[in-house]
Amino acid sequence: MDSKTEGDEKVYEKLESLIKHGFRILDVGCGDGSFLNQITKHHDISGVGIDPSPAKREDADTNCTILKAESVGELEEKFDLVYSINSLHHFGDVSEFFEGVPEKLKRPGNIILADWKEGASTGRPESYFSREHISKLMTEAGFEVTESRDLERQFFLVGKLF
Repeated sequence: MDSKTEGDEKVYEKLESLIKHGFRILDVGCGDGSFLNQITKHHDISGVGIDPSPAKREDADTNCTILKAESVGELEEKFDLVYSINSLHHFGDVSEFFEGVPEKLKRPGNIILADWKEGASTGRPESYFSREHISKLMTEAGFEVTESRDLERQFFLVGKLF
C-alpha cells in the first residue's frame, strides 16, 4: 500500500486482519474516497464514506456522502466496522460522534482510529487530541479498547463493541 502516514498503515493492517467476506464498512472523514475505494476493491466488500466536504475525483467510484461525523446516527444502515484516519480533529463534536457510532455498528463490531496526537507538528495551525482522551470517549460510548498505542506523531486505537 502506498500510504502517507504510519497511521494509514496501521489502520490498513488492522482492517486486513478484521475484514471478512460480506462486510460493510464505514469510513468517517473519507476525503476523496481513495482509501475506502482501495480497501473495498481489494477485499470485494462494500463501504460508505462520510465527510462534510468530500473531495471530488474523476476516477472515484466510492460511495461518499456529505455528512458530518457527529451526524453518523442519521445513516440508515448498520456497519460491521467503522474507521477514521487523521480526521478526529476535524469533527465538530467528537463526543457526539462516539455517542452515535454504537447504534450504527453491528455486534460484535470494531472501530479503528488513527489521528495526529496532541502536540504533533504537522505544519498546520490545528489542535489535536491525546490518545487517552479519545480512549476515554470510546470507553464512555461502550467500547472495550483492545489496542492503544502512540506512533511517532500519531496515535492508534482499536475498540470493540459487544
